[in-house]
Amino acid sequence: MNNQNSLSLATLRSCIMIAVAVIVLCSMAVSCASTGERFDEGETSTPDSPTFVDKTPKLIDIYTVSDSDTVYICTGKASKRFHASDTCEGIMQCTKKILSMTRADAEKRHRTFCHKCYRDSLE
Repeated sequence: MNNQNSLSLATLRSCIMIAVAVIVLCSMAVSCASTGERFDEGETSTPDSPTFVDKTPKLIDIYTVSDSDTVYICTGKASKRFHASDTCEGIMQCTKKILSMTRADAEKRHRTFCHKCYRDSLE
């Protein structure tokens, strides 16, 4: 009977360790999916390595944007900005329709630069 108990405890420990490993790997996969990063176990990526992908958003200088450049706006009443991309974090929160138009047309609608898409190089 004692041998059966120790066998059951060893089996239980193994199951718990496997469950913890599965939970950790699943949480890594969810985290990677939400950030768009790749997870390769045992592989590290540094700025010096050839597999490094810089996830830092590239902000567009507002002084390089022409009036005819395409921008995106949300048609919601509270919307105040125009965006360089229809995948910008700011416009992804839009619950109404997303329109593409020129910067000049967006400014006619009293929209200003999104601070997640653009930067002011003079600031």
